[in-house]
Amino acid sequence: MRETFVSRPAWVLSGSMLGWGESVVAECDAIVFVTLDPAERLRRLEEREIVRRAGRPHDDEAWRAFKTWAKGYDDPTFDGRNRVYERRSPLRHSG
Repeated sequence: MRETFVSRPAWVLSGSMLGWGESVVAECDAIVFVTLDPAERLRRLEEREIVRRAGRPHDDEAWRAFKTWAKGYDDPTFDGRNRVYERRSPLRHSG
């Protein structure tokens, strides 16, 4: 993270930093938590997957497992990274 981002004069990182980005939080000028309607978020994930696979079918086991995991993000009882966990994270209060 430090090599990729911090040495640049300006940068934007999209996505969660929990579990892998904590080491650069002190280097950030701002951290913005953006939410999106769950159905729209999943639609965008699917759209990105279509582009990533250059139009090839993506309804395989790995995609189904990822999609199930991604749906869990909006469930506060989900045993994994979820919206409630990120909103309570110390990253939100470190600046």
